[in-house]
Amino acid sequence: MGCAGLVLRLTWFAGGHLALIVFALLIAQRGRFSAFDVAYWLTIACILLVRWVDITRFGGLTRDGEVASLRDWRRHVVLLLFVGGVIWGLIHTGWRWFGS
Repeated sequence: MGCAGLVLRLTWFAGGHLALIVFALLIAQRGRFSAFDVAYWLTIACILLVRWVDITRFGGLTRDGEVASLRDWRRHVVLLLFVGGVIWGLIHTGWRWFGS
């Protein structure tokens, strides 16, 4: 793994997920559809794109340190879209059920 591979991994893993948390909080504060919703979904798309580049061009790894495959990437796509969608849906429809 070179410097570019490390930057890619930090981008999709740390930066991407941190951005999702920030956008989710901003969406919750706003309470209605806004540009933050678009940014949230674009962030998910960017995470998946950067992860794909990491795997196909830079020998990306799984959490166990094994070389990742496109099968691992497809699992990541399904998981991130599902979890991201559930969180986004809860923010817009059920957030009020959880305390505020």
